[in-house]
Amino acid sequence: MNYVDQNKRKWLSLGGIALGISIFTPILY
Repeated sequence: MNYVDQNKRKWLSLGGIALGISIFTPILY
């Protein structure tokens, strides 16, 4: 596992969290 792949995976997971928040926030409020 190299550093670039690890970094990319971190940003993908962060992007997924942000996407989930942007989808669920209009439903909650």
